[in-house]
Amino acid sequence: MKTIANLLLLLSVFSISELESQETTFFRIQKKFENFEYETAIQLINLELMHKDSVPEPLLLELYRMKAVSQYALGNEREAQASFLELLRVSPDYALDPLSTSPKIIHFFSLAKEAFLRSKKIQDEEQQHRSSVDTAKPQANFDLVGYNSRIKSSLWRSLLLPGYGHYYSGQETKGIVLGVAAISTAASFFYVNDVVNRRHQDYLNEVEPAIINEKYNNYNTAYKWRIVCGISYVAIWAFSQLDLFYFSEDVFAPKIEVETTDRSDISLSLQWNLGMLR
Repeated sequence: MKTIANLLLLLSVFSISELESQETTFFRIQKKFENFEYETAIQLINLELMHKDSVPEPLLLELYRMKAVSQYALGNEREAQASFLELLRVSPDYALDPLSTSPKIIHFFSLAKEAFLRSKKIQDEEQQHRSSVDTAKPQANFDLVGYNSRIKSSLWRSLLLPGYGHYYSGQETKGIVLGVAAISTAASFFYVNDVVNRRHQDYLNEVEPAIINEKYNNYNTAYKWRIVCGISYVAIWAFSQLDLFYFSEDVFAPKIEVETTDRSDISLSLQWNLGMLR
């Protein structure tokens, strides 16, 4: 009996020592993370994750969070995406703190979480209808990096020419209308600008008092039309940007497709409806 008591005491001391060691390592990682030493933080986190089964869930979630944020800050979006998915597999209801997290990272995480939860829902529904199938976990592939790349492609096209981003993203009719309007307005601006320069020169060269006022009125009228054309182009350009990135959510909405093989495995893929990608 005494031997058993000593053994239990030894195990208790070992468990406490192990927990203290994990906490010390965690605080060391946290310090590196807060000092923006992301590469070092990632290396230390990877060492801890080698025996993640013995790490308490709160610490494990925080390790995955710091790893994902560090990878995102270093520009490794695919790796950050994978770390966020590992975090969600541990805790599907996990949410980032908006007070201490960049809005960009929160948006990136929310897209992964939304797609992950949809895939999990599909998995649960499939398992309910397949009682005889092994409960193997489905693999979800979320190409958020490809999504971000296509968003950027639409952005620079829209900045270059109003309507070009719409056309690229699949809104052909709206893109053509905006493009024609922008090109017509820009062409009118340059034409009127040439007229303004010529009429201004005519006004300056005129010496007949009876004609000077007429020349000035012609120049002033053309000058006002140049302002109208310039403002019109800016308005079309601004509307194009706002419409594409604030009122075209359906165009960029994610779609999940499920493929079932003969082996009853579930394969999920996240696709982004960006239309003109051909």
